[in-house]
Amino acid sequence: MLKSKEKQQQNSHTERRRATLMIWAIVFVGVVLCFSSLSSATILNSNAHGITLGSTSVETAREGMVINATADSASWKVVKHPLTTATKCYLAEVFNETTMTPITNVTFIGDNATFTYNFINGSQYIVYVYSDGAGYTRNYNNSVTLPIINETIIWETRAGPTSETAYTTGQTIYDIIDIIMEVPFEINLISPLDNSVITDIGSNFTIEGNDSTTSLFNWTNATYYIWNTTGIFNETYIDFADNESFINTTYIDDFVLGNYHWNANGCYGNSTDYNCTWAADNYTFAVGASISNLTYNSTAYETSKQYFSGILELLPGTDLYDVKVIYNGTEHDGSLKLLGGDKYLAYSSFDINSVSSVTNYSFYFRLIYSLGAGAFLYQNSTEFYQNVYPINFSQCSAGNITLNFSAYNEEDLTSINNFSFYATFEYWLGSGDVRKNFSISNSSVPNNLLFCMNPNLTYYSDAKIQYEKTGYVKRSYYLINSSLTNTTNNIGLYLLNKSVSTSFIINIIDDVQFAVENAYIYIQRYYPGTGLFHTIEMAKTDNSGNTIGHFEAETEDYKVIIFKDGVILYESEMAKVFCGETPCTLNFQTEPAAAITWKNIGDLANLIWSLVYNEATKIWTYTYVDTSGTTNYGRLLVYTDDGNSRIVICNNTDTSSAATLTCNVTDYKGAIYAEAYISRSPEILVWLESIIESTAKAIFGMEGLFWATIILLIIGLIGTWNPSIGIVMMIAGIILISYLQIASFGITTIIGITFIGLLLLWEIKK
Repeated sequence: MLKSKEKQQQNSHTERRRATLMIWAIVFVGVVLCFSSLSSATILNSNAHGITLGSTSVETAREGMVINATADSASWKVVKHPLTTATKCYLAEVFNETTMTPITNVTFIGDNATFTYNFINGSQYIVYVYSDGAGYTRNYNNSVTLPIINETIIWETRAGPTSETAYTTGQTIYDIIDIIMEVPFEINLISPLDNSVITDIGSNFTIEGNDSTTSLFNWTNATYYIWNTTGIFNETYIDFADNESFINTTYIDDFVLGNYHWNANGCYGNSTDYNCTWAADNYTFAVGASISNLTYNSTAYETSKQYFSGILELLPGTDLYDVKVIYNGTEHDGSLKLLGGDKYLAYSSFDINSVSSVTNYSFYFRLIYSLGAGAFLYQNSTEFYQNVYPINFSQCSAGNITLNFSAYNEEDLTSINNFSFYATFEYWLGSGDVRKNFSISNSSVPNNLLFCMNPNLTYYSDAKIQYEKTGYVKRSYYLINSSLTNTTNNIGLYLLNKSVSTSFIINIIDDVQFAVENAYIYIQRYYPGTGLFHTIEMAKTDNSGNTIGHFEAETEDYKVIIFKDGVILYESEMAKVFCGETPCTLNFQTEPAAAITWKNIGDLANLIWSLVYNEATKIWTYTYVDTSGTTNYGRLLVYTDDGNSRIVICNNTDTSSAATLTCNVTDYKGAIYAEAYISRSPEILVWLESIIESTAKAIFGMEGLFWATIILLIIGLIGTWNPSIGIVMMIAGIILISYLQIASFGITTIIGITFIGLLLLWEIKK
């Protein structure tokens, strides 16, 4: 607590007057001051109050008190006992003298017997003093309860006794001790509350002086003190008539932007003594902007991205420089949007900290004002709270199953049991700035491996997975920002026997010959029996743009897809691989424009795809990489339409999260349509593309024959004007119609008509 120089002088005056007060108190009442957790009491000699004793035979050792304890472990100090010859102090339970316990830390100074003791709640005690070799008496009142609290206690004997009972031969109860509770004088700060905000240049300040049960003193005045960073900002004195209690409200103004704290000093006294006291603690407040219409979730999950906002109303004449959100002690950037006048929308969003159990996190807005010359003023809003719940991703046998890993032999796609699986998963709910980890090491997976999440939300995951089995090459699989839901994603892990495996260095460079590091490689193998590609291995390039892939060289067809930062940089043609140099190396160079044709469409997040048609090979190719983790399958549907019904050419599917689907349309003419799908329950149409193959004939059909006839008739009519020109035009028309495939003429027909036309021209020439 801050104290002014005047307060220190005032306290010095108080100490001098307190000595006078103690002399007066010895005559009238015993006063015990409350120090921290030590409560005190005073016992007054009955003779000092003119009480006639029932017997004088045992006056050499008397005076005691009964304590009915109502709280545990409080300490008491008993003062002012008139027995100058007393040498010991004892404690006993009422009506049980055999359990008398000496109080070893008692101190006798003159007439005072001082000690401390921790009383147990619900028990009743007698405290008494005596001198060696003499008898003793004790005073008690079984109906009086002494609350064990940290307050000043005045013990006062009353006229009596009302009863006398002998407990031990030659010992008599004389005085009944009555208890008067004396609450000390206290100042309480009412408003503004601690850690509050004042949004104007002036405000009411209210204090309260309590009502003490003694009539010894009255409140006389109080002084408000307000401090800022430079010292006392305001000191306001209030004088009022003597009161046993008071409530006072005073308006204080001329505040400026800043942080303050305040307290009040109240004074009380009588004709002979005077004292002052402060409120127990300073209260702090800020003069600045107010915050209202706070928007946030009262509950949240760890790692999720949360949004916090509120409307700020600035103190007139102030300008806000910046805003931050302090969440669990960590500072996060905020933004401001002017709403008009002195009002702003302050907002911030960020990922929530990880927790091990339900945790209540506090947060507040920190407003930053510029004072110029590089100096800033900070204002903290009221604290708010958010309950944060944990999330969990782990291996399981049942529940919200999100991933199912199974192993297969790459050569024949048969299942492989008892394989080894090692992985570290990073998972989160928000943007990925805050993540949790789960690692697993299983050297013998019987058949498949399941992973569950709790609670049932949409998680995101990156994972590095290594799987292996004796006799097979060790391989890797990756999850890249994959979505995890309660729709199970079945992932196949393909193993290749070492006896047929050839290791290749895969080197990736960009269009300017720089190494492409941290790129993911999807190695896909083509299976002629199903017409499908499966991703049989994944790899990741190092800072030299290199990685390792394992192939069944020279006999099987593969393709390679290079993926980085959400785009596919390169897709190779399907081909067999062979080792043309030592060490065996596959070199790929990406193109600068490659990524432009690979992009997300509509709402299909985490899907990279391509649908193209090769006019030379007559093959449609649909390639996709789905990192959502929710892929059930990809599908390529290719068909034509003769005007009456749809004719399906291909309807190929693949359950991999990354695959290439193809369809050869060599024998089909006319308008051919290709539809690319991805199934995330339900199936979603990714794109529709169409081409026209053998255009005119397929388009016109019988209509083409009609138009061919019309064209030939027109040519014939022209020939009536000039037969030679007509014959030449007829031959040219038939050849042109056949070439455009408006109508079909066999090669024999074309040659025959051409020969006849030439004969006619020869005859005309004669």
